[in-house]
Amino acid sequence: MRTLNLIILSLLFNLFATTLRAQVRKQYDVAAYLYPAYAYNDPRLRPFWPAGMGEWETVMNMQQRNPGHYWNRRPVWGPINEADPAIMEMEIEQATKHGVNVFIFDWYWFDCRPFMETTLTDGFLKARNRDKMKFYLMWANHSASSLWNKTMSTQDAVWENIWRGEVDEQTFDVVCDRLITKYFCK
Repeated sequence: MRTLNLIILSLLFNLFATTLRAQVRKQYDVAAYLYPAYAYNDPRLRPFWPAGMGEWETVMNMQQRNPGHYWNRRPVWGPINEADPAIMEMEIEQATKHGVNVFIFDWYWFDCRPFMETTLTDGFLKARNRDKMKFYLMWANHSASSLWNKTMSTQDAVWENIWRGEVDEQTFDVVCDRLITKYFCK
């Protein structure tokens, strides 16, 4: 009888442990990076993309660079404006449908002010379904160089800083206070 009780106790313990493990399974976040240059009409981007379509101008005007270069690809949804909440709602739906639950937005600060922020502020934060996603900011505090300027040929390109990404301690405090107030306080 004692052996039977031990077997039953052992089975109950294993059942309990298995149930507990199933309840304690970790929930992992799956994230996608968003480079916010696919938004229209950012005045600071006009020198590089004069039509006002941001990085889409580079994509849509791409030319074959060498033999075998598969260059004539076009985005399935076309050159969409990620600063449009309706477009971002569509992206959120597709991301969550495929298991992505976090967007990580590149975030910039050049010349004492934010840069390329409309994808986040006008697109994501105004999307009606944004509660389906978490978001993070990745401060890309590197400098922007003239090699980023796609209006120049690669032969004419010179490595010059257009905007400096480095900040001093006082500016860092300003940036952090702004980010906390604007994005992480309700």
